[in-house]
Amino acid sequence: MADIVAESPSKGDAADVPTITHSESNQAQSKWKVTDGDTAMALFDDPDELHEDVDPIEAKKLLWKIDFMILPYLAVCYAFFYIDKVC
Repeated sequence: MADIVAESPSKGDAADVPTITHSESNQAQSKWKVTDGDTAMALFDDPDELHEDVDPIEAKKLLWKIDFMILPYLAVCYAFFYIDKVC
């Protein structure tokens, strides 16, 4: 087996070693301007930013999901509530 020996840099080599600096911030950059600490209110400052473009294919998928999953479930629940009230 080969022995691995690490050489320590001498004083003359210290100038040749690049220095690495790192700075970090706890503040995340946001596109909304929060001045008084009310983040929720900052979301509603510009009403034009609230509405995003909706893909027609995604809208149709959502409509089908509502039609075939949520509405039958609601109908069954309402039937059970009615039966419970009548009996």
